[in-house]
Amino acid sequence: DVMFSTCAFGEPHYHMRSSRARMRLQDPPHAARGAQRSMRMELDSTVLYAGEVPVFYVPEFVASTGSPLGQQFALIKSIDVGNSSRFGLSARVGIGDEIYVDDARWGSWLLTPRYLSDRGLGAGFDLDYTTKDYRGEFRAAYQNDRGTDDLFGKPPGQDRGRVAWHHRHLLPEHIQLDLEGSYLSDRGFLPEYYEREFESGKEQETLVYLKRALENRALTFLARKRVNDFQDQTEYLPQLGYNLIDEPLFDIGDFTTIHFDANYEAAFVRHRFPNALDIDETETYRVDLDHTITAPIHAGPIKFAPFAGLRYTRYGDGRIIDEPIDRIGTLYGISLSTELSRVWQVSGSPLDLFGLQHVIVPDIRYEAVDHVSHDIADFDSFDRVDAYTEEERLRFGLRQRLQTIRNEETDP
Repeated sequence: DVMFSTCAFGEPHYHMRSSRARMRLQDPPHAARGAQRSMRMELDSTVLYAGEVPVFYVPEFVASTGSPLGQQFALIKSIDVGNSSRFGLSARVGIGDEIYVDDARWGSWLLTPRYLSDRGLGAGFDLDYTTKDYRGEFRAAYQNDRGTDDLFGKPPGQDRGRVAWHHRHLLPEHIQLDLEGSYLSDRGFLPEYYEREFESGKEQETLVYLKRALENRALTFLARKRVNDFQDQTEYLPQLGYNLIDEPLFDIGDFTTIHFDANYEAAFVRHRFPNALDIDETETYRVDLDHTITAPIHAGPIKFAPFAGLRYTRYGDGRIIDEPIDRIGTLYGISLSTELSRVWQVSGSPLDLFGLQHVIVPDIRYEAVDHVSHDIADFDSFDRVDAYTEEERLRFGLRQRLQTIRNEETDP
C-alpha cells in the first residue's frame, strides 16, 4: 500500500498508489571499473490520482535507471500532471508505439486520454507516417467540455473536438500531390486547446493540390472548399496555374541577356463569410496574367537588374459585378545586389564538413506599380490578386547561407 509523488506541496496535486513496490540495486552486465549500479523498481497495481480522483491504472510495470525510459514502460510514452487556471487539475497519459510494414518502420501512433478537473474527460489521437514516396500526419481530439473559453465564452455544446490531416505524395512524372482536411467543432476549440497553432500555425484548410514542376516551370491545380462554417475563407473551385521563372529569351550582344518571368492563373473563386454574420457569399470567374522582363547588368561586383512588367486581369460576371471587367497595370523598377563570401578551411566534425563557405547577399529593390485601370474598391478582395493597386515600394534585404562540399565515396 505504497503512495508516492514528485509534487512539492504538503498535500500533493497528484500522486500514485501501488499495492506493492520492490526496489533493489543491481550491477550492470559485464561491469567495468567505475561502472554505475542501477536501481530496479517493480510496481504492482498502480493507480495515478489527480487530487483524490483516479485517472489511470497500470497493472504492472518494471522500471530501471539503467535503460531508456521508452524501454521501461513499453506502450506508455508519457505521464503528465499539472494545474492551471484554465483547465484546473490535469492528468494526461501518452500511449503509443511504432508501426512496421514488411519489417520496415512506416510510422507511429499515440493515444492521449486526459482528465481536466474544470472541463471533463477527453482524448487525442496522433498518427505520423513517412515512406520514400509519401508522408503525412493525422490529428484528432475530443473533449467533453463543461467549462467556458477565455476568448469566445460558453461553447455551443459539450461535445467538442477536431480532425486534421496533411498528406504529401510524390507521384511519377515529377508530380506532387497534397491533401489537407480540417474539421473543428466550433470557433473556440482551436484557440482554447491549441493556442500556439491558432496564433502562428497555417490556416485551417480542406484542399487538393497538384503540382508538376520541371526545371524552371510548374503547372498547378488547386481545389479548396470551406468545411468549418464559422471561418471567413476563399474557395477555389478550382484554380489552374502556370509559373515560369527566369527564362532566358535572347542576348543583347555581350551586354546583357533578357529574362522572362510569368505567373498565370485561371480560377472560379468564391468568398464565404461566417454563417453567423448572415452575409451573402461573393463569387466570380477570374483570369490573371502577370509578365515581367529583366535585363541584369554586371558592373564590377555590383549586379544591376532593371525590370518592367505588364499585368492583365479579367473578371467574369458573377455576384459582385454585372458585366466582365478588364484590369490592366504596369510595373517597373530596379534591384541592386552583390555577393560577399569567405571560405573557412575546416573538415570533419559531426557535420562531415569539407571546407565551409559563408555567403552574404545584400540587395536593394525599388518597384512601382502604375497605370492600374481599376481601383481595388471595384472588386471584392478574394486574395492578393485583387489587392493590385498603384504603389511604390523600397525593400532592403540580406540573405546569408553556409555551403560545404560532400563527396560520395564510390567503390573502385
